[in-house]
Formats: sequence, structure tokens, C-alpha cells
Amino acid sequence: MSFSLLMDISILVLLAATVFLAFRLSINLRNFKESRFEMEGLVNRLTGNIDKAEKAIAGLQLAARTAGRDLDEVISDAKALSNELKIMNEAGNSLAGRLEKIADRNREMTEKMEQSKSVRQGSSPKTTDGFMIQDRDYDEEEEEAMLDAQFDAPVPSTNLQSQAERDLFDALQKRAAKQKFLKG
Repeated sequence: MSFSLLMDISILVLLAATVFLAFRLSINLRNFKESRFEMEGLVNRLTGNIDKAEKAIAGLQLAARTAGRDLDEVISDAKALSNELKIMNEAGNSLAGRLEKIADRNREMTEKMEQSKSVRQGSSPKTTDGFMIQDRDYDEEEEEAMLDAQFDAPVPSTNLQSQAERDLFDALQKRAAKQKFLKG
């Protein structure tokens, strides 16, 4: 066999392989074109979904901002109410302390009046089985005069800090004056 025949056969084999590969490449290109249309549809659907997701995210951000502002308003209202309650609590504690001091002073005056009553009677009242024995010569008018003198004495209103306390003080003064008027 000659060298030229061998070359012709090898070129023929290579040519057949080239035709076969070109045929396969043609089939693959056709499949790629078909897949490309499907891929374009998939990319278009994906782009549409991405646009919808971006719109949804923008809506969520707007809703979050609105909810955040509403929450800030609620928090500021709660802080204001908390501060107001603290002030009211402090005023109540202050008022309770002053009322306690007044009650202590009234208790002391009552004790002094009872002591002066027992001194006037000559001895302390005696009780038997829960009943109190009192001196009939005791003058109730003197005790009322002492109480009236207590209510007639001007009470300094400088300790009154709020309008509510001043209003309460005025109401109590008016009540005491009315009771005095009704007794007299």
C-alpha cells in the first residue's frame, strides 16, 4: 500500500469524523435554540417576580415606617402618662404626709383636751364593763368653745402647693364656718 492511499484513508476517516461532529453540533445548536426560548421565558418570569418582590419590599418598608411612627407616638404618650403618674404619686405622698402630721397634731390636742378634762373633773374617768362614768358637772360648752377657738385660728395656707390642695383647704374652711354658724 502506498503512502498516498494511507493518507487518503486517514483524510477520509478524519472527514467522516468531522461530518459526524458537525452533525452533532447542528443537533446541539438546534436544542440550544429551543432551550434559549424556554430560558428567555424563564428569565422573563424571574424578572417579573423580582419586580413584584421589590414592590412588596417597598410596601413593607412603608408599613414598617408607619408602624414605627405610631409606636413612637404610643411610647411618647406612655412616657408622658408615666411622668404625670409619678407627679401625682409624689403629690399624693406629700399630701398624705401633711395629713398625717395634721392627724398627729389633732391627736395631741385631743389628748391634751382629755387631760385637761380629767384635771377639771378631779380624777380620770372610770370605766366599768366598757361603760364610762363621767362627771355631770362637766361643761360641754367649754369644750365646744375650745374647738371653736381651734377652728377660728387662722391656718397658714403657705404649705399648700397645688390648686387642688387650696380648693380642699377652702372647702374645709367653709364647712367649719357653716358648722359653727349652725351651732351658734
